Amino acid sequence: MKLRELISYANYQLWLFAGLGALLWLFAPGAGRGPPRAVYEWAVAVDPGFALGQRVLGDLDEGQHRDVEALDHYRAARAAEPFDHSACMGQGRVAQRLGHADEALDAFRCVTEHDPANAEAHGRLAALLQRKGEVKPAADEFRRALALDPEDDQARLGLGVNLAMSGRLEEATPLLETAASHRPNDPDATFNLGLLYRRQGKVSGALGLFQKTIELDPHRTPAWANLVELELTNGGAEQAREHLKQWLALEPQNPAAQRLANQLP
Repeated sequence: MKLRELISYANYQLWLFAGLGALLWLFAPGAGRGPPRAVYEWAVAVDPGFALGQRVLGDLDEGQHRDVEALDHYRAARAAEPFDHSACMGQGRVAQRLGHADEALDAFRCVTEHDPANAEAHGRLAALLQRKGEVKPAADEFRRALALDPEDDQARLGLGVNLAMSGRLEEATPLLETAASHRPNDPDATFNLGLLYRRQGKVSGALGLFQKTIELDPHRTPAWANLVELELTNGGAEQAREHLKQWLALEPQNPAAQRLANQLP
């Protein structure tokens, strides 16, 4: 009679995962390397509900930029353990990159509910809420992220944009100025500060920031448009023509550039 037939199914499962545990221990990270991928693949083949194995495979696939495969593993991990905040975090990151906004929102909410000190999750949740037009909840999440990590300039930038969208320009100014100074090569930080300065009537500062944004990201249409429009409305027709010429040379079919070209005196 086979050994498996001599013991109960429950004991068989116990011994199976005891053996798996021994394998994982033998290849423990403390030995200088983690268990090989094959161990986790074998484990989830035996039991697809093995949450740890699914999550680790998700981490490995994500690290290799295999987002579709990673998302499948993170989903399987959460199906087995719905409140595993590590699996939730991975699922949220990958879903956000793949454009699955609702799934990412659900995953980051899982993290913030069960790991409320996770600043990254609050910041990512805030950004998604802001894109959905939920301005007040987004501001609350950005503030939580900054309270947990005062060095988080992405959350600082997001909150500054949020306040500017709400018309609270004076509150937005120090946030956007700090984010831009901390991230001098970030076209998002530079451009959003330029937009703020334009709304505040700080023409010279706004023009300089739009030009810097174009240097950092030559294909950013809103930066070109704001630069040319601001020059046109402030007596800089020659500069506007020159910049529009440069823009059309770079993107001759850009409809915004063509529209402005038709408006030149």
